[in-house]
Amino acid sequence: MDEPAAPQEHLERLKREAAAFLADGRPEEARVRYAEAMRLAPQDLEARNGLVRCTVILGNQALGKQEPQRAVSHFQLALELSPFNPEADAGLRAASKAERTGAGGDPVGAALESLPPMRALRELQTADRVVGKVAGQRPTQILKQTLEARREGLAQGGAPPRDQRIEHELARAWRRRWFYRTLPLGLVAASLVLWALTGALALVNWGLLLGAVAALWDWVFVERGSASAARLARP
Repeated sequence: MDEPAAPQEHLERLKREAAAFLADGRPEEARVRYAEAMRLAPQDLEARNGLVRCTVILGNQALGKQEPQRAVSHFQLALELSPFNPEADAGLRAASKAERTGAGGDPVGAALESLPPMRALRELQTADRVVGKVAGQRPTQILKQTLEARREGLAQGGAPPRDQRIEHELARAWRRRWFYRTLPLGLVAASLVLWALTGALALVNWGLLLGAVAALWDWVFVERGSASAARLARP
């Protein structure tokens, strides 16, 4: 009866088989063996680098098959193993973009996604996801913890409660409601003037978008200040 192979021999055999599968264009089989090698020896650089190569190849293949969600998973794993891998980083960005633009083919959604603020938001979400995978904690979570610590520090320093500060801000906004009422029209008028001077229709679109945001802010936030101002005016 044959004796089982020593752990080191088994590890080397797994890496040889993985390299052969990878050279033969079979990255999935190679990935399985490199992953097993990593389980046996988590610090083995050869197994780690091989697994990164496999996941990047599988991610690119998933992109080619129009499967962006699978591609995102592969590239995220590659970045967990090799945080500064340029191929994995570029692949994750491409997969995230394909995931956004290819889901449903909605022309209105595609037009909204093309706006610079939406692109910046998506880039921030991608960066947040990548950093979270690498560091084990997303920047948004760190920011939330920082805000909570700041809130506790203000409370300990005798600052008014958060609800009371919000009520004062609402009342202050209500007292300046003339500004918020004229802001949407001012933004639209300014965009029309710039369009007349430059002929750039995009300026009108931006004016309409910012005007709508300002009107929504007036409707949602400033209007709530009337009740707060009335409460604070009571003796």
